[in-house]
Amino acid sequence: MASAQLTKNFFGLIGRRVVESKSVLIAVFGGLGGLYFLTLKTLSATFVDPFRGKPNKWGPVWFQMEEVGVKSMGIVFLITFLIGVILAFQTAYQLER
Repeated sequence: MASAQLTKNFFGLIGRRVVESKSVLIAVFGGLGGLYFLTLKTLSATFVDPFRGKPNKWGPVWFQMEEVGVKSMGIVFLITFLIGVILAFQTAYQLER
């Protein structure tokens, strides 16, 4: 009889926690659903639409790649330099010991 009460309390606790975190679960599954539809649309536009007579428009893709890629090289170099400085300090500390 005590085992049944313990099981009831355990699953009751889990049920209360799920009900309390309902908004979090809705947000997580909503995000996963959005990611699913984004992936589905991307794969469809890349692999299915060209066979249906809808050509890919590569002009905006190349423009965006230039905007995001080439113009961000300054910050990439700065972050790489700072990571190198940190690694040099840590290596010097370890060799000193």
